[in-house]
Amino acid sequence: VILSSLLGAGSVTIFTLAQQLSLVPLGLFGLPIAQAALPTFSEYAARGDKERLKDSLLTSLHQILFFILPAAAFLVVMRIPVVRLIYGADQVTWDATVLTGRTLAFVSVSLFAQATVHLLSRGFFAIHDSKTPVVMAVISIVTNTILSIVLVFVFRLPIWALALSASIASTLHALLLLIFLDKRLGRFDRAELFVPAAKIMVASLIMGLFLYIPMKLLDQLVFDTTRTLNLFLLTGTATCIGLATYLFCVWLFNIEEVIAFIKFARKLVKIKDILVEPSQEVGPEKR
Repeated sequence: VILSSLLGAGSVTIFTLAQQLSLVPLGLFGLPIAQAALPTFSEYAARGDKERLKDSLLTSLHQILFFILPAAAFLVVMRIPVVRLIYGADQVTWDATVLTGRTLAFVSVSLFAQATVHLLSRGFFAIHDSKTPVVMAVISIVTNTILSIVLVFVFRLPIWALALSASIASTLHALLLLIFLDKRLGRFDRAELFVPAAKIMVASLIMGLFLYIPMKLLDQLVFDTTRTLNLFLLTGTATCIGLATYLFCVWLFNIEEVIAFIKFARKLVKIKDILVEPSQEVGPEKR
């Protein structure tokens, strides 16, 4: 807050708005999966079953990446339409919109690391080691602070520099936790760790490309995005194309985490049925 307040009027607000948007995928996918996984981690750790603990960690990690990486790609590519739709195209100036979108993009590139930190920290908690996560968090905070000061006072960069430093620190934090947890549990299987993650990353990058191309073409040739309805149509169309591309890629790459997505979709359908059913059951004879 101190550093952003030194970067000019509105910088604190811009950083806050971008950060709030980036927290949505974490709240929807990262934190719930990490919280739900802790009891399973603790059970395997109590039994002394390190192999099943490692398998459970990797499964949860890949499930998080399956949801978080495409969400990050979406926020990076669609940053301007998202900012305009959420905060109002008429309420925020164009320069502030661009700066907020750029800040959002730099925050979003480390969403995978932020979500991974929550999961790996719970892996340490399961084996009754709360010291290591604290030490790694302190290292991350110090790194973030030093980088922020250097980028602002030495390189004279605008507000998005604080998002960049935070992303670098978050990535370092996740990497350190993974390295130390790997040593504590006796090394993860490298193929099981990296191959699914690489497949999801490639699928997300392809999705990002198929978000960018339709957005640019529709923005320039079809929709007048000065109007909210057209902006909504542009965002919706590009999102549908990108999501369809991502699902096709995960099917093509045989990514097992797509099963988690199917289960999640089925739960949503069940919730809808529960909400709709009572109104359908009320007939004339029950009134």
